[in-house]
Amino acid sequence: MCLQQCLFKISLQLNRHSYTFAESEIARWQVRQLFSSLGLPMCENIIAALFERRNKSKNENDDKDHARWETVHKAVQSSFAEHSSSNNFSSSSLDDSGSDRHTNSDTNIGLKKFFGSLQREKVKSTTVESASVFSSVVRVDSLNICHGEDTKSMDVANSAEALVSFSVTLKECKNDPLVFICSRPEYRDAWVDAFVPVVIPQLRKSNDPDVVEMKKKLGWEYLVIRSSFITHIIANNVELLECCLQEIFLQDRTVMINSSDEYNGYSPLHYATILGHTECMDVLLENGANFTIEDRDGKSAMYHALRGRNDKVADVLEKHGADRNDDLRRVIIDEIQEQEDEASKSAANNDDQLSDDGVDMSCSDRSRDSVTEALMDAARRFG
Repeated sequence: MCLQQCLFKISLQLNRHSYTFAESEIARWQVRQLFSSLGLPMCENIIAALFERRNKSKNENDDKDHARWETVHKAVQSSFAEHSSSNNFSSSSLDDSGSDRHTNSDTNIGLKKFFGSLQREKVKSTTVESASVFSSVVRVDSLNICHGEDTKSMDVANSAEALVSFSVTLKECKNDPLVFICSRPEYRDAWVDAFVPVVIPQLRKSNDPDVVEMKKKLGWEYLVIRSSFITHIIANNVELLECCLQEIFLQDRTVMINSSDEYNGYSPLHYATILGHTECMDVLLENGANFTIEDRDGKSAMYHALRGRNDKVADVLEKHGADRNDDLRRVIIDEIQEQEDEASKSAANNDDQLSDDGVDMSCSDRSRDSVTEALMDAARRFG
């Protein structure tokens, strides 16, 4: 067993035991049981040394039969660092049964014996078998939110460990994702969040044909980092959207539904509206989505519905109490302004081309005509 594997197993086992003790403490007998279950050498002087590190700063009246498991783990790591340079480990500190045959002055001999058994494969543990760049990441799944079709991630997603698990799928092995299981949901969330600032920027710069095609879809970031119910809105999966929302506490659900994201400044309802996913809109609105919330440009969901000429989407918003009149006027004004700007730009280009011929460059008549035409066009389209 190599060093990293050993320390990881110790950490994992301690994490699993930590919930049974007040303030995540672990008892001496639990440490003995832990080392025994891992098949690691153990004797009382090693335990004493670990707990002495924990308790040296405590009052004498404090309970010395318990220690925080985080501190015990750190003691294991720091002790290895202290003694790993020594290759002269003595086996005389342990008898065949693993019992203590020395006084407290020989405590470190027992530690050296323990850490020496790990050092034999130290070189192997630092070998990197494979590596991938962040632009090779196809998707990162919080397995209680979403998962691929492979058996490995499906099995974890359907187990009790789904809340603490995530997977990373790489382009070179799409059917065999890397699955990680953390000790707590908040640790899992922190890991997944850490992928956002490194994976998303890399994919934005990518010229890979598949990535370029994916980036044409609004909200593609949620198809890469699948840790939010918004993923199901982008994918238009109403059933999974409902399941996700029902698992979120009501107060948290209301906050999350009405929050704007970091990518486009859109709320979940903005995404559903712009994409025309009317069933998802109904689910969001029935779960407390506020249709008056504006995006970072100050535009509501109704504005996007009208600007996209999507009457069905506007009808869904209206059914839930939205009024299209204010947004309708704003859409008309914005489109007239855009046409004016386009006409002015076009006229300026014509001026540059004709100025050398001495032609009169006044365009006031053309500007008035463009405004009139825009107004008439808006009247026809919006009735």
